[in-house]
Amino acid sequence: LEEDILVLSDSREIATALQQFQGAWEELVGDKSELLQSGYIKNNPNPAGQKEKLDFSDDGSSYSYIHQQRHPWVRRTLQTKGLYDIFLININGDVVYTVYKELDFASNLLSGPWKESGLSKLYRNIIRDQSQDVHFIDFEPYSPSNNAPAAFIGRVIKDEEGKTLGVLAF
Repeated sequence: LEEDILVLSDSREIATALQQFQGAWEELVGDKSELLQSGYIKNNPNPAGQKEKLDFSDDGSSYSYIHQQRHPWVRRTLQTKGLYDIFLININGDVVYTVYKELDFASNLLSGPWKESGLSKLYRNIIRDQSQDVHFIDFEPYSPSNNAPAAFIGRVIKDEEGKTLGVLAF
């Protein structure tokens, strides 16, 4: 997992995906969490546990266009590596992308309902540290996943100039 997080967090593909999702996130008008969770969770025709099968929400947003472009590759990466989920979290703590679309998707890890979760702890540790180190949070119940025990591993994502864009987490 450490090797996978190192390779992916350094890839231009992941940095570009985060930048694109962030730009589309900023374009959304209104309650971003409600808009995205509505399209990708509530109105997703796939049953719970299979929400990742939806590539495109027909909401007319730039977000959905980018999701349609990026999601199949990230989903395939997740399946190939045997991961539970992949998260892209912007510099402000917004979970701008996940593969599985649980209730942590489109939430804020600093002020939202999961601010005390293991994922939030991981995010805060990475942003505070600002190094290229891989961070890990050990298993504890994770509410968005029906309180199943979850551990998180992650690393900072930086652009070509070394500016922090956010966090990649598994």
